Parts: sequence; structure tokens; C-alpha cells
Amino acid sequence: MPSAGAIVATFPTAHGEIVIRYPAEGEAPALLEFINTISREQTFILFQGEQLTLEQEETWLRDRLAEIAAGTGVTLAAWTEDRVIGTTGVALKPLAERHIGVLGISIAAGYRGRGIGTKLLQAAVTEAETHLTGLRIIELGVFANNPVARRMYEKHGFVEYGRLPGGILHRGEYVDHVFMYRDATTTGHDRRE
Repeated sequence: MPSAGAIVATFPTAHGEIVIRYPAEGEAPALLEFINTISREQTFILFQGEQLTLEQEETWLRDRLAEIAAGTGVTLAAWTEDRVIGTTGVALKPLAERHIGVLGISIAAGYRGRGIGTKLLQAAVTEAETHLTGLRIIELGVFANNPVARRMYEKHGFVEYGRLPGGILHRGEYVDHVFMYRDATTTGHDRRE
């Protein structure tokens, strides 16, 4: 399994170099600033204004590092200098669904629409397909009122398999929660065992 802080990709942008890497101990403050900022924004994530404490973020980070070490999850962050500007991950479900990985992704305001989401998605899928033993399917949920993200997922092989009408309360309005999946066994990184 990858080590804490391992770099997965780097790429230049007009605003400096972006580094995509695994998290490391001690990075909870930067990760907390990221999640609390996008939660206040009430963007297309499940956090809709809630604010986490440093203790909660340290617990979250400890849990992600344990998943990485156990080979049951992949967590990545996009950094510009010392600031987190995006996160993604794939975590295996338990028990009879342990062949399914659930993907999540979020990008900071000011960095959307620049290809960073695509780079994070590609890195998360590649890392998951390479390191998560038994992974066969990657699934995700996307807000129906987020067509940009949906198109990105479709471009990368995700297809809709269902939707829950009114499943998301976003900025005071109920919108459909669209569920998508992609076969993780056809890319050459098949880890079936």
C-alpha cells in the first residue's frame, strides 16, 4: 500500500503547481479548513453548512490512514503550496458488498472548471483499481442539479443506475440523488481475488 504523503501526480496550472497525494499525520488542520469552507458554501456535497471540529477531523484523518494501511480505502488531496484545494477517495463497503468502492470528490471554489476534478477522479480511480483488493465496481452519488459533475463522470465510464427523487436537500430545495457506477475490472488493474 502507498505510504502517507506519497505523491500520485503533479501538474502545472496558471496559478502554480498542483500536487495530488495521500494525506499524512498532522494535516488535519489544512483538511479541516477545506471541508468547513466548502460546507459553508453549500456546494454539491453532503455537508451543507455544518462545521467540524479539529478533533472530528483528526478522527476522520486517522480513520482514512487506517483504511489506506489496511487496503480498504484510498484517500487523496490536491494541494497548492500548503493549502488543500480538493479531496477524493474510494472506500470499500463492508461484508457482502466489499467488492464495491464508494467514490467521493470535492473541489474548492476558485479551482473548479480547470480540470482539477478530472485529475482527481483519474487519480482516485487508478489508485483504487491498483490497490484495493477485490474491487469490481466503483459507485457514486451526484446531485441531479450538478450537470457539470455528471458529464465528467459519464466521460470516465460511469453510468446512471438509479435515482432517489428528492433524495438531497440542497440549499433549501429537494433535488434527486443520482446514483452512478463503473466497472472496475476492465482497465487492466483487475484485483479480483
